[in-house]
Amino acid sequence: MVSYAVVCVVFNLNEGLNAPAKVRDPTTGKMYEHRMTNLEFILFWIRSVFVNVRKGQNNKILLIGTHYESLGKTEQERQQRVKEIKNILWKAMKGKLYWDMVFQGELFTIENSVPFEKSGASKIILQIQKLAQMMIRILPIKWLQVLHEIQQLRKKGKLYLPTSEMDNVLARCKITDIKLLLEYLHDIGEILFYPDDKILKEKIVIDLMGVVDKFKTIITVIDPELEVSKLYEWFQSLGEY
Repeated sequence: MVSYAVVCVVFNLNEGLNAPAKVRDPTTGKMYEHRMTNLEFILFWIRSVFVNVRKGQNNKILLIGTHYESLGKTEQERQQRVKEIKNILWKAMKGKLYWDMVFQGELFTIENSVPFEKSGASKIILQIQKLAQMMIRILPIKWLQVLHEIQQLRKKGKLYLPTSEMDNVLARCKITDIKLLLEYLHDIGEILFYPDDKILKEKIVIDLMGVVDKFKTIITVIDPELEVSKLYEWFQSLGEY
């Protein structure tokens, strides 16, 4: 998780919190009911944010409910329903380790079928801006020089640097707070830095998308209507080569 970030957990207000969550099967594209409820899925994503950030980071989580206009015929009915949903969510989260990471001021709502000024989006954007202002961090110029050097090495096709070579880069830029800088670059997604891993501590990845490309896999889904006997015949024929 990137540090100093505002994370939005978005869910449909019309789907009951205690109802089974509707999930799309990635292979068939069909929807089915999951064993987890919508509430459990919301809490799952909040916990996922919490466990994937370092202690002391300032990440904040906003909860946003969609389909606001469908909650009732009048504004009073809709607001009452939002209040009820918020009470259930807040009761489920209060006292948990991740509670302080959740923005507790409001359960935000949004409606895509109406003009922007009536959708509720502006209130969400303003709140994100306020939180972002609190997360502004002043960086030493030397840190930006290191980032520039890393970007130049990336352009030359470098996927990673041995720790000794990274030390040379940091020495040229006269960096003294080495661990703090590397953790920062790791947090913002510029490098992969795992000093506590016996193997990974010897190499610092400087091209994350390059790593993604290396691990890309082509997955072939076999047509279920294809006869098993035919597949077996093809498999056996491989022995001839």
